[in-house]
Amino acid sequence: MEFEIPAPPKGVHPNARGHWVAKFRATRSYRDTVGQIVRAEVMRAGLERPLTTATVACLFIVKTHRKRDRDNALASLKAAFDAMQDGGLIANDHGLTHAPVEFEVDREKAAFGPRVWVEVEGSWA
Repeated sequence: MEFEIPAPPKGVHPNARGHWVAKFRATRSYRDTVGQIVRAEVMRAGLERPLTTATVACLFIVKTHRKRDRDNALASLKAAFDAMQDGGLIANDHGLTHAPVEFEVDREKAAFGPRVWVEVEGSWA
């Protein structure tokens, strides 16, 4: 299954500084947004039950060639991975394997803001 989600807001990044309430609100909002997208994709695909094991690959679509930290990018998607469970795509995120995060510079695709292309392959094993 493949789908596109908005890039995580700055407030959910692991190195973000600020009040914990602001981080909580940003995380909750992002998780809800991604959860709605995932629910729609699950319904569109006709997935009858959540996957028990899955591998997820994330491609960040960005505007510039600036160097980015792959570990922090993956960590900033924690709320998105939790939302995949909320949306019924995966049974539990403990069965989720993460492929290395990739970045692609595309000014046209990122014109309306950075995006993350997510590809999930899984099974019911």
